[in-house]
Amino acid sequence: MNQTVILFGGSFDPIHHGHLLVAKGALRQLNAHQCWLIPAFDAPLKDRELTGFDHRIKMIKLAIADHGDLRCCDIEASLPTPNYTITTLNALRAKYPDIRFILLIGADQASDFHRWKDPDVIRSMVEVAVYPRKGYDIPQGFNVLNLPVYSASSTDIRTGKSVDTDHRVLRYMMMHNLYTETIVLSMISEKRMNHVNRVTDLTRRLAIRYGIDADRAVLAGLFHDAVKQWPKDQLLLWMRRYRPQLISLDPQIWHSYVAADMLKHKYYVRDKAVLQAIAHHVQGFSDQLLAKILYIADKIEPGRNYDTRLLTDLAFRDIHRTMRIVKANQTEYLRKERMNDTDGNHH
Repeated sequence: MNQTVILFGGSFDPIHHGHLLVAKGALRQLNAHQCWLIPAFDAPLKDRELTGFDHRIKMIKLAIADHGDLRCCDIEASLPTPNYTITTLNALRAKYPDIRFILLIGADQASDFHRWKDPDVIRSMVEVAVYPRKGYDIPQGFNVLNLPVYSASSTDIRTGKSVDTDHRVLRYMMMHNLYTETIVLSMISEKRMNHVNRVTDLTRRLAIRYGIDADRAVLAGLFHDAVKQWPKDQLLLWMRRYRPQLISLDPQIWHSYVAADMLKHKYYVRDKAVLQAIAHHVQGFSDQLLAKILYIADKIEPGRNYDTRLLTDLAFRDIHRTMRIVKANQTEYLRKERMNDTDGNHH
């Protein structure tokens, strides 16, 4: 008996739970053996550049690791661009003549189907099945699947509004800095983001100088102030949950711990050096190299209101000596601040 395989194309940037639920639902309703997820190498109708093909392939493979009836098919990497569905179908039919293919598309694509290249030829080659999408009516003549409309969206994941995907995908996104800048920018003001970008740039350059992976340094730099503008009660909730023993610290320090805990518990980051660097970037209590680098970069980034060039030069030559100097300067600065506070209280 011939195998029936569903072909489910998309940009998968990134893949999310909605994609998996559609694929599994289609398998059941169409009585198929497998569903192949086919990421587009490029997407001619998209108005933005897609994340690198290899990254999207790896994220799909992580998301479907526990599903034996789902496969990732990277055929579009070997086809000419711009790529059309008809080209993909011809290539797959030539490669797998014994398989019966069903093309799975969303209602948004179905309403646009007449504009595709050779739509009638596609219909003569394969059955076309359509799953519902919010806000789209499905034209006549398609096999309509009886599936709920899923609210998961790749855009929401890319912009930090949602984490509706496999925890392995979330971790991969973070460790390869996919979408991280957009996610952080969704949480802080543009002015704060400018500071974050300067700190991240210096952290990255120092990390490379001292043999630390640049991606890890960038992740630590980007997220060090990610929650700094959260309301105090929101920070307090996280402190109560994950750091109850540190609640007595000055609330100005909380954001450093909460940012590390958010990366760990919301995005499943397990890199201890990155988490520790973020947690200790305010007080400088960690002896880890990346933590020292981030602490220094935060204090001497070029946007600070004093000349930091000499310290920056020194940091590239001797990070440990720079740490001692910056920390001593910080202690002195805080001491003066406290004295000003107490002086101010007398009047």
